[in-house]
Amino acid sequence: MSLEVLILRDCERLVLLPSEVGSLRRLEVLDVQGTEIKKLPNKISELSSLIYLKVSFYGSVNWSEYAKLPHELVSRGVIANLLELETLSIDVYPGDRRWNKNVKSVIDELGKLTNLTTFCCYFPEVEFLELFLGTSNWSLSEFGVSNLDGMRLCVARECPKIETIIASKELSEAVFPILEHLSINYLSNLSTILEGMIPPESFAKLRILTVHTCPKLQFVFASSMLHFFSNLEELIVEDCPAITEIIYQDLVVDSGSGTLPSLKKLKLHYRPRLVNIMKGKWPPIKNISFYDCPVLKKLGIDFIASHTIKGITAENDWWKELEWQDTSFHLRLRAHFSPICDDDL
Repeated sequence: MSLEVLILRDCERLVLLPSEVGSLRRLEVLDVQGTEIKKLPNKISELSSLIYLKVSFYGSVNWSEYAKLPHELVSRGVIANLLELETLSIDVYPGDRRWNKNVKSVIDELGKLTNLTTFCCYFPEVEFLELFLGTSNWSLSEFGVSNLDGMRLCVARECPKIETIIASKELSEAVFPILEHLSINYLSNLSTILEGMIPPESFAKLRILTVHTCPKLQFVFASSMLHFFSNLEELIVEDCPAITEIIYQDLVVDSGSGTLPSLKKLKLHYRPRLVNIMKGKWPPIKNISFYDCPVLKKLGIDFIASHTIKGITAENDWWKELEWQDTSFHLRLRAHFSPICDDDL
């Protein structure tokens, strides 16, 4: 059969993917997300042309039902044989112990997928993320993390033991040199995003950074790390109550130097302790959104930024109470201000 695309997304009654799917040798796209498949058939490994795979697995908290499920979600060697794979997404039932046993073998096999650019999965323990990122005490080459240099999207979500995203110990190769989008969500113990100095060219292509609901995070960047993010265009930080400043000044900032020089969009919501955004020269930012930042009294916007900004959204009362060092900036920006609405939240 010459079928190239098979999409069974959100077929909630689909619990078994027949092994005959392995005969679709020309299949390039297989999407079974939103289904209740209990195990990925071993024959999937024969899909030598597959470049896109998204799958959801059924799980249960009922012990008697759980005992009847297959012992593993993905057999060893299945992922490693999908050598053309560019996109891989694996959704699992929260707390599924089968995935806790399976995840390491899946990560080990990712190193063989030299074309992989997008990977999404749940890391049940911090050591699995460290293994994936290559920040454990083992070498990068042992787990093939250097082969993931083509990854463009990374999502870290609901991993309660994670305290930092990247720790620089013993790293000799650039971390995610062409990563374009990093999303960090619901990490209850995250205290820093980067720790220590990382190799040159790390995050060189990162354009979008989103941080949601990380209650222990106190800042987003250290000033000594800013040069790694020269291509960052969009920064969204929401529901991080401990953050007092976006950029922590661990180095003296030259007032003439650029700070995130490519930044165009900034969104800061639910930041009750935020007192400062950035020091030094502002980027040519175009759109800013604020919400629930009650102790932020001064924006610190400079002359250039006051001319590049095309839109500001915030609460009306908060905007009226802002303090301005130069009233001409206020008059200029007022023309671009609009009260925030539900669609902005």
